[in-house]
Amino acid sequence: MMCNTNIIETRGCRVLVIDGNAVMRIVLTRMLESLGCTVSVAPSVSNAIEVLESEPSDLILLDGRFADGTGAEIIRHVRSKLHSTVPIIVVSSDDSVGHIREMLAAGADSFLVKPVSISQIRLVVDKILLNSAEAGIA
Repeated sequence: MMCNTNIIETRGCRVLVIDGNAVMRIVLTRMLESLGCTVSVAPSVSNAIEVLESEPSDLILLDGRFADGTGAEIIRHVRSKLHSTVPIIVVSSDDSVGHIREMLAAGADSFLVKPVSISQIRLVVDKILLNSAEAGIA
């Protein structure tokens, strides 16, 4: 990922999509691949933790609720157990203030409400990757 006159190069960006809904995983994967990202997927909290511990990611997109836990659990695992500053975007259909606060308090960098468009994904991904590049993280 490189910053070039405020345009972020997403080609080759490794993104982990964590969502319990198979259709949403496919939709997000296609959107991110159209931006040039390499995408891995996980359908559950337990699978996500396995993937996170074995594959490096430049960015994580995750839902807030799963059959086996919550997105906040995953975020806390990334921040506390893995000591990672990888950018995390929550993509959830739950737009309640309490849910958004919970995700941000756990360490999420941004929050999008489903359904999302490719332009929303691009805007947030660019912003987060630009901030990471400027901070020397990416």
